[in-house]
Amino acid sequence: MVMSMDEFYNRFKMKARDNVLLWAVIVVMILFAGITERFGIASTRPFSLNEIPISYPYIANEKYSDKLLLFVCFLVPLAVTTALIFSDGKSREFQRFYKTISSFTFAMGLAVFITTFLKIRLAKLRPDFLARCGAKLKKGDLETVMFTVDICTAPYGEFVLNDGFKSCPSGHSTVSMCGMLFLSLWLYYTYAREHTNGIVKILCFTPLLVALDVVTSRIYDFKHDYYDVTLGSVIGIAATLVAVQFVHLEELKEEQELILPV
Repeated sequence: MVMSMDEFYNRFKMKARDNVLLWAVIVVMILFAGITERFGIASTRPFSLNEIPISYPYIANEKYSDKLLLFVCFLVPLAVTTALIFSDGKSREFQRFYKTISSFTFAMGLAVFITTFLKIRLAKLRPDFLARCGAKLKKGDLETVMFTVDICTAPYGEFVLNDGFKSCPSGHSTVSMCGMLFLSLWLYYTYAREHTNGIVKILCFTPLLVALDVVTSRIYDFKHDYYDVTLGSVIGIAATLVAVQFVHLEELKEEQELILPV
């Protein structure tokens, strides 16, 4: 029997109420990440105008903008899993949908929470920092070895300058690896885990190629170095594994209605 939209919404609301602590944690983590990314001011640090690692040009038109990243690595996994759940003929559509949404948003919330917190605390300079700074020297500054942000003219604006102190970890790497690994594991556990054909199992992990493209693009767009994208990727992977282990795999227990015992 197909549920109406009203029935579907009411049932989702009831389940979310049963898991109120889980959803409260998800909301808090995502709000913290969003507010911190937009308005958080990283601790500034002295720098030298002769540092090669921060002397790359500023590229405004990066390959994966924030909006494109959100679409490819957040909305696409949601759309793909939802479409498959309601079209693959398997039973328990609502339970599968609810638990997939819960685990995915938890994974993403945890990943971006950790990443934005570390960005502020580590305050690592981006490879294109000096271009963002647009340093203007005064008479006598040539004898100075280290400078502060006070010499910056911020040719691309204050937001871009402040963002120059948020190189590590790479947020794009975190989000892309989290979204694509979750989709890969979801496909594997749903359709290929018990399949005898190894090629089918491998194909489930092809979304990781998208994550790899996003991660490498951050290097040649001069937004991050190898350490930044590595740490960002590790955070995305870890958050996904935590969510899959402690949230999503509970759907295998048909008798259990709650995602977490909270």
